[in-house]
Amino acid sequence: MILKEIIKILNAEVIVEGMGLDVDIKTVCASYLMSDVLAFSKAESLLITGLTNPQTVRTAEMTEIVVICYVHGKQPGEVTIELAKKIIYL
Repeated sequence: MILKEIIKILNAEVIVEGMGLDVDIKTVCASYLMSDVLAFSKAESLLITGLTNPQTVRTAEMTEIVVICYVHGKQPGEVTIELAKKIIYL
């Protein structure tokens, strides 16, 4: 499914822009345990998590996850957002 369709369905807010919204999301990985994400996720996935710390961004980068969806109304802090911006623009 195309990312912009997912954003519309979830009524999601885009926090860090820079990646095109026409990315094809192949699979979804949902977990609070980043060790599970490392072990079981696939590239070009969307990560759904309630964790908002910088490790979510680092894990996504290592596993080639292209999008993180933070749930339960949680917002990542500035450190997490700034790390995501650096990774997008490398």
